[in-house]
Amino acid sequence: MNTYPSLEHYSVLKSLKEKKINFIVDVGANKGQFSLMANYFFPEAKIFAF
Repeated sequence: MNTYPSLEHYSVLKSLKEKKINFIVDVGANKGQFSLMANYFFPEAKIFAF
């Protein structure tokens, strides 16, 4: 089973691109779609998903 990034959060995450994001908390991560998209914009950030 493949998991694809969630496009519904694309514009919000893109608008934060210029910010220094050190960590991201994905509450209710399900399959990790939001985390995948967040990792695309902030590859250096630590992601905590549960």
